Amino acid sequence: MPERIGTVRYDTEDVQGVGSWVEMAALTWGEAMDIRQRVEDESRLFPTLLARIRAILAWVGFAKLSSALEREQRVVRWALQRVIAWNWVDSGGNPLPLPSEQRDITYRITLAEAQCIVACANGNRRSAERKNSSTGLPNSTEQE
Repeated sequence: MPERIGTVRYDTEDVQGVGSWVEMAALTWGEAMDIRQRVEDESRLFPTLLARIRAILAWVGFAKLSSALEREQRVVRWALQRVIAWNWVDSGGNPLPLPSEQRDITYRITLAEAQCIVACANGNRRSAERKNSSTGLPNSTEQE
């Protein structure tokens, strides 16, 4: 019986060490295409990377915020809402609660970890399944 896979697991070894991962709600095709189309449209008008980032933030509805810091905070909060599960720990080796369990988790994660979460939420990181696959397909579908 077919089963829709609505989550993607990402390897986060670069920010949390060997064996770490985060599982995110997958972007729908429509969400991904909307983001890509907006980036493409805005990149024609704004050739610099900074302008592209501003255009994406404006499209997502963050343009009316009063400062760049507030926009960044909102993007990180949006990305954290997509976290389904993780095996992350704090600097003392204690498991970090999921963002859905602790609203102020942003005070317990590092800048690099926040950037990692945003990249995962946007689909800008390779999933753990793809990374471990020579064909780009999940391991369970590879032929020996």
